[in-house]
Amino acid sequence: MNVSVLTFKAWCDVQKINLRPAPNENRGGIVTKYLYVQKCFPDLHMTDDCNDPNLNAFLLIEPMFIEKEWREKLEMLKKHQGVKLLWAEEQTVIRWDPERRTQIFAAMDGLVACNLYQKQLIEVIAGKLPVYVLRSPIPELVPPQQKRDKRVIVVSKLGLQKNAEAIIEVFKYLPAHIEKVFIGNAGLWGSPSYLYDLTLEEQMKDAADIHITNASLIEVAEKLTTTSIYLSMTIYDVGSLAFLEAAMAGCTCMCWDYHPMYDEYESVIRFKDANEAIKIIEERLAHPTTIDNAMRNEIIQKHSPQQFITALQALFLEVYFYAKQKT
Repeated sequence: MNVSVLTFKAWCDVQKINLRPAPNENRGGIVTKYLYVQKCFPDLHMTDDCNDPNLNAFLLIEPMFIEKEWREKLEMLKKHQGVKLLWAEEQTVIRWDPERRTQIFAAMDGLVACNLYQKQLIEVIAGKLPVYVLRSPIPELVPPQQKRDKRVIVVSKLGLQKNAEAIIEVFKYLPAHIEKVFIGNAGLWGSPSYLYDLTLEEQMKDAADIHITNASLIEVAEKLTTTSIYLSMTIYDVGSLAFLEAAMAGCTCMCWDYHPMYDEYESVIRFKDANEAIKIIEERLAHPTTIDNAMRNEIIQKHSPQQFITALQALFLEVYFYAKQKT
């Protein structure tokens, strides 16, 4: 495939899929994205060198990589004669100051979002640049199980941005026979964003039956594949790898209807507040549960490695068609 991915080298070490993150090590969803890309396509050219002589004609660039020493990196990328696209998974490009955004965007041929919601956000600042969608690939790390435990699981950074207070409220009032599991900690992005996040971490220890602060991606997958319900009440994300992992594992996915990120997934169960979430969970877990094939199949159709290849090829054609229309 005539594609290169420009990102941090440390984010492409596929062995990290099997390793627990160290304390204060940056291991959020954005890192997981590139681990999964590398897992699905080990032969894909991934580099952290803007002067790499082996850069392919089609270049996907991580915004968090290009924003560090961005002036120097843009000068190096001017030598690249192919197509350059920013491939965003979160809010970095939206947070850039106007000068940096203007100059980086001017060096690009387009912007790539991870879903339809993010595409809408980026189009506001894209100017004349086209905005495309390329959904991240989600490998099946552990085969899903048909029978499911009466368990609700949340996989997330623990903090205000993720609406952890609402998760704690749901956990506190669910019946004792339903297992409540939280995987994550306040320093998932390298360090706690707010001092209060540490307070929330202490509260989660009391609310959850099991609080796993550090887990490898394999360990998370093993837990998801026997879990009935994955729960999300985030107010922050523009893309959620944890949601996609849970859906691929066959969990029923319950997501707060406040957040439009989940609107494009028809099999998601929506709820308006903690009380409604508790009611739905109790009703669904009053009976034996099995794999959610509808949710899983939808993720396979949109995020499987094979679908990623198809989407990447389609992106090629769309970019070249747009370039031809401009000339």
